[in-house]
Amino acid sequence: MDVTQNPLTRQAAGVVPGSRLDYALRYVAAGFKVLPLYHIVDGRCSCGDPECRSPGKHPLVVREAHMFGGVHSATNDERVLRQVFAANPDANIGLAIPDGMVAIDVDPRNGGEDTIDALQAQCGKLPDTAMQLTGGGGQHYLYRVPAGVKLVGRLGPGVDVKGAGGYIVAEPSTHTSGTAYVWEASSDPLAGAEIASAPAWLIDRLIAGETSAPTVPGTVYTVPEKTLDELRQALYFVDPDDRNTWIRMGQALKTLGEPGFALWDEYSQRSTKYDATDQRKRWDGFAATQTNYRAVFVEAQRGGWLNPLSREAAPVGGAVPAAQPTRGGFRFDDVAELVADIKPIQWLVRDYIEQDSLVLIYGPPGSAKSFAAVDFAACVATGHPWQGHAIQKPGPVFYLAGEGHNGLARRFRAWEVAHDTQIPNGMLWKSSGAAQLLVEESVIAVADAIWELSGKGERPPALIVIDTLARNFGPGDENSTADMSAFIAAVDKYLIQPWRCAVIIVHHSGHNQDRARGSSALKAAVDAEHEITRDEAGNVIVKTTKMKDAEIPADMMLRLKGVELPGVFDEDGAIVTSAVLEPCEDAVMSTVVGARPDKTPILARDVLTLLARGWVPYSEIARNIDTSKTQATRICKKLEGLGLLEARGGEYAVTDRAMQALSQTGALLVASAPQPARRNPRPWMDTDDKDDE
Repeated sequence: MDVTQNPLTRQAAGVVPGSRLDYALRYVAAGFKVLPLYHIVDGRCSCGDPECRSPGKHPLVVREAHMFGGVHSATNDERVLRQVFAANPDANIGLAIPDGMVAIDVDPRNGGEDTIDALQAQCGKLPDTAMQLTGGGGQHYLYRVPAGVKLVGRLGPGVDVKGAGGYIVAEPSTHTSGTAYVWEASSDPLAGAEIASAPAWLIDRLIAGETSAPTVPGTVYTVPEKTLDELRQALYFVDPDDRNTWIRMGQALKTLGEPGFALWDEYSQRSTKYDATDQRKRWDGFAATQTNYRAVFVEAQRGGWLNPLSREAAPVGGAVPAAQPTRGGFRFDDVAELVADIKPIQWLVRDYIEQDSLVLIYGPPGSAKSFAAVDFAACVATGHPWQGHAIQKPGPVFYLAGEGHNGLARRFRAWEVAHDTQIPNGMLWKSSGAAQLLVEESVIAVADAIWELSGKGERPPALIVIDTLARNFGPGDENSTADMSAFIAAVDKYLIQPWRCAVIIVHHSGHNQDRARGSSALKAAVDAEHEITRDEAGNVIVKTTKMKDAEIPADMMLRLKGVELPGVFDEDGAIVTSAVLEPCEDAVMSTVVGARPDKTPILARDVLTLLARGWVPYSEIARNIDTSKTQATRICKKLEGLGLLEARGGEYAVTDRAMQALSQTGALLVASAPQPARRNPRPWMDTDDKDDE
């Protein structure tokens, strides 16, 4: 098929110039097969699914024309296209990619332009070719490649590869943003623009696994983009760190060919064990099994994923393997298998917030509970330790603000100034108003907004903050068990389960100030509960009152510190201020940062006193505080996160703030005292410091 010929210039009979049908027939004349797609109506997909994950991009189902939703429905039959577009005049247009051609799909939102620039800088400039500007702000580049070869699923972050069996959305289709797809004027194949041959270096990167056999002999699955999107979403519910699961997911996705590898590789990159070289070797070495890609959905359902039961294409060749258990079936797990594969706690904020959990922060008015929520949100978004506790999985944060919108902007700016850390673009989002989470339409709107801003699941949220419960509750009664249970169910279904993220609910204390206000169903449902109060001196006390699956941490004492906002002035010319939470120096000194082999605690004071003499290697720190080198390193990193230590290679020293704290608490006297000739692993026990008794 020669797709480089100029399209027919004659106007097809009975066709409105510029209509979707007109474009479809011109693409056929240019040598393409056309795949009619659902289109956009009022910002939503015309398929009618309010939760459609691929709006305006997935194939139409037109049973009368024998179109059942897959790329195999693409056709160059003018009679069929006239029939389909007569019934669907606004349908978007997809172009099936033929054998011997590839479409390079560049998405700048995910770093695609940087990837292409880096490839060209390393390997040489890409030749001019047919190029389309996508409705999402990206580009499609068409190139000729050798026929009959397998292609990789992507070239790097933000650059997908669509070969034979794939398709692209084409002009004049409309994106969900309202922007139309359009061929660049000098690169329009409908105007005779040539589709260039891919350079050798690009072909080398596109071709992969030519000699590898399919996982299941005779069975190669061709699925629509919607199914690939659903697989991508489902994989967020599957643990990439469990090796057996990781291998099973790879074997299942192998039945999709290179698009399956792209999904498996993307899923694998969420693991700290990811090795790109090993990834490809393992993939090529997978032996044939009786599984198929549907096993991903089954595994994801075990993790809480809700299967939308989308339409899927039939396999090419061979019989369809036996169906997997259907959604909603009741099942039991063998406890012997469970205890043999126990997984450690997956922390979001070490010791305080787990991933995939519901957390309650509550306190009376003026207790600084919203300052604590802001602190958690900014730390998760930037990866900055939260009060010395590591952020194990930084990621995007969505803040549902029910009140104090101007104040929140000042608080986030104060956090940046105090921590000398800028919150990156696209990592922390604040709502423009409150939501009514008891109202299904409202909570779905929230979930849809998060889906769009997270790149349709490409960058799933790590944390969602609801501040406060009262402002985002909706038309219900907090004291009603039924209403509170419905609220919790909505949060779980629409905010936690789709992304396996953590959700913090900020709430008020009850009348007695000893528990959260409203129905006790809330405390029963949360995985962790943290009470925020103020003492007589104005210190902020963080007391953990529930931790479902971990040890309750010690109480934490913080204080609000005023922060001037550079360049922000009020109407009188005075500089505007806000505040941030920081540890109290005297409380920091008594913080337990570790334990010795005999279970006696290691206090921050112990380490800081030792390091007040100057730079000390971590090996010497370990000897002097009687612990392992591994724990000594962990302790030093924790204190570094609190701003009390600074690192230089493998050595540590106290910061000015730590010296001030040591001086204020009297511990500095210990550091300046003569040291005994023999090694004493606990020199602080020789002092009269009553804080250590």
